[in-house]
Amino acid sequence: MVPPALSCYPLLLFTLLAACSAPKTHYLLRPLAPTGQNAVSASPGEKGYALRTLTLAQYLDEPALLYLKTANQVAIEKNHLWTEDLRRNIRQVLQQDLSALSGRSVHAYPLPGNLRPERIVDVQIAQMIASQADKTFVVSATWQISAVGAAHPPSHHFARRYPMTRITPTQIAAACQRALTDLANAIAATLALR
Repeated sequence: MVPPALSCYPLLLFTLLAACSAPKTHYLLRPLAPTGQNAVSASPGEKGYALRTLTLAQYLDEPALLYLKTANQVAIEKNHLWTEDLRRNIRQVLQQDLSALSGRSVHAYPLPGNLRPERIVDVQIAQMIASQADKTFVVSATWQISAVGAAHPPSHHFARRYPMTRITPTQIAAACQRALTDLANAIAATLALR
């Protein structure tokens, strides 16, 4: 006869195996238009712009989607993953969106040796996260636009709170997409002013 304490092990093992085999869902941030439609090729002699640095809050290095469960507790959705490295994906989307919005070529560092951009853009995203407590998605970013060799360019700020009906991975990814599009529009507007 199996002791009662050991009789629950098969059920526990089955439950653990079922949890480990849960399907994974992947998410990808996309540019405003498909790559071929918004690609701007440089005219002869056009210097264009360059996206030099993109700094993200360290928690955004997580491959899984995450959100604030409470004021200080982060929940990680291990079965809901970014398809690409989020830093690389955000850089590509910003580069393509800025090109489409400005009508100019936007290059990413490192630049080819013969390319000298007209303006350089540096972006810092300090916050980009959903909050279950207040059902919002918060993004906070700063960027600088400078001419090559210019010292101490002025900083521009972007902060938005997007209301969310529920905090689900699909809604988090959609809010991240919307925030990135709005950030690209804000950066492009300041590029047009210079």
